[in-house]
Amino acid sequence: MHLRHVHLQRTNFMGGSNAQYQRFPTRHPSVQNEDGSSSNVRLGTFGLDDKSYVIPTMVDGKQLTGIEALDIAKKHGINKYPEFNSVKQADDWAKKYHGNVQPDGSLKY
Repeated sequence: MHLRHVHLQRTNFMGGSNAQYQRFPTRHPSVQNEDGSSSNVRLGTFGLDDKSYVIPTMVDGKQLTGIEALDIAKKHGINKYPEFNSVKQADDWAKKYHGNVQPDGSLKY
């Protein structure tokens, strides 16, 4: 796969994909941020080939680099992550479902 771009976004309890997407294959326990707030997931929008994917950049309470996050997604299977035709679609979905990623990776609708 060819990596086109990486757009990282820090958020509290954020998730993303299309309406059929149900679960990230990774775990997302809540951790305390330096500012006193808490987060359980941070997401990056990754362009691979001609698709855009939403991939967690915080897994198991650890902040990952974009490359580490992408490696984990490839290990689990990139097809298990939310896929979009554009970065804008991926970002819009992530904003819409902000607050829906549960610690077990499932999405609460």
